[in-house]
Amino acid sequence: MQTNKRNTTLHVYTSKCTRLYSVVGPSLFLAYINDLPGRVRSRVRLFADDTIVYLTIKSHASAQSLQEDLHNLELWEKEWSMEFNSDKCEVLRIHRKKKPVIFPYTLHDTTLRTTENAKYLGVTISSNLNW
Repeated sequence: MQTNKRNTTLHVYTSKCTRLYSVVGPSLFLAYINDLPGRVRSRVRLFADDTIVYLTIKSHASAQSLQEDLHNLELWEKEWSMEFNSDKCEVLRIHRKKKPVIFPYTLHDTTLRTTENAKYLGVTISSNLNW
């Protein structure tokens, strides 16, 4: 499926799960976190204690879908007695649109901070993909 890149925005939710990771250690943490991708419709990338959930946003409806996935993450946290550190959660909107879809994503009833740059695995990603 081809999309017009000017009409799409990729919204990325990033988090560090440091609260549980530091308590249970890396091996047990990985056993816990590996079922997380099956709980959401968005794409998920996991590396150690870094979690990225992302989705191409074309409309308010797709932004709402990402918000529903964030709610599903809250349910997953409760089930596994884990907690995402909301202080380290960010939203990065990657786009080249003049008027991208803006949506106030929340986790634990807290609006997530939006950033223009996010660091992942040592690489800084900018909202316009410039280096």
